[in-house]
Amino acid sequence: MKILVLEHPRIPSETRFNDIANTPLWSCLMGGYAAAVLRSAGHDVAYLDAPAEGWDFPQTRSEILDRRPDLLCVNAVYFWEHTPLLFEWFHHLRGAGFPGHIHLFGFFPTLAHGAIMAHAGAVDSIALGECEETVRELADALGRDADLAGVDGLVWRRGDLVVENRR
Repeated sequence: MKILVLEHPRIPSETRFNDIANTPLWSCLMGGYAAAVLRSAGHDVAYLDAPAEGWDFPQTRSEILDRRPDLLCVNAVYFWEHTPLLFEWFHHLRGAGFPGHIHLFGFFPTLAHGAIMAHAGAVDSIALGECEETVRELADALGRDADLAGVDGLVWRRGDLVVENRR
């Protein structure tokens, strides 16, 4: 199974000066932590930092469609008034033919998981809290076609139902 860990593009706010606010400083390292844990578990992982590459959403979509990961793990960051564009982008990614599992992690999706799962149908799952073990267990389960009910700290879709596993 191919896995891509993504730092998604960010659009600067017109009124704010930062894109990661009110979270610990290590929140910007979560993508690297997730990729490292997945690699150490033997998974085929690529890490893509779209902001560092200077990529916008269309460029990032093209890269993802070219790579065709089975699991796309996104460090979802709240970027003020532009945050809805992230969820529109997931919808467009699906519309462009992306069939993989879209998984979010980070402080923002942890805190807003109910609203995200209710309104962003393209998102398949969210890790609640610290993501490393949940992401690894998710990848292991998806690789075995196992039921996701055994993955602690996961909110996920089972058909039309949103399931919140034990934290």
